[in-house]
Amino acid sequence: MQFFQRLSVEGILEHMRPHIDKKNMHLAQNPYKEWLLDPHSLTEKLKSHCKKQFAVKKLNQKWHNPSPEEAKLLGLKPRQKTLIREVLLECDGTPWVYGRSLIPFTTTTGKLTYLRRLKNQSLGAELFKHPSLTRTHFDINLTPAADIPVVGALYSGSLRLFTRRSCFTVFNKQVLVAETFLPPCLGENHAPDA
Repeated sequence: MQFFQRLSVEGILEHMRPHIDKKNMHLAQNPYKEWLLDPHSLTEKLKSHCKKQFAVKKLNQKWHNPSPEEAKLLGLKPRQKTLIREVLLECDGTPWVYGRSLIPFTTTTGKLTYLRRLKNQSLGAELFKHPSLTRTHFDINLTPAADIPVVGALYSGSLRLFTRRSCFTVFNKQVLVAETFLPPCLGENHAPDA
């Protein structure tokens, strides 16, 4: 994944302007901010937008080295393996969000051991159950669809998608979560490429 930058609301809107067609420019104030800056459970927000069914589709989950930037954000030593989990969050069978989570080994011990075995369960739904949960600010990035293979397979590689990243802390243990918002989530008419 690309490096993230911290943007103000105005910075987010300025970055969005070239990616919104002129007839929909008035929407720039609403849908993007609504998704990118909402600190509450993304799972619950998605469920409220689904007509019938919300689903988590686990794509990959394995122990791997995080990028140097990710390791630094999690306070890990270089080459310290983390559980990297990739999922699609779907509404009514359509992918709305690509999620990538990094869970350090030390986080998957004690009360959070079950995080190793989430399968097709929502990580966010599990984290938001804990009253002690805290979350950092959001780092925002525009990510080319081609940079995420499963997303690039669905959409044109030239499409740039908003990604937000934040770090959750539960029981003094951290989880880094990046969420890439796909066109259906933002009310856009981009159909997946056939």
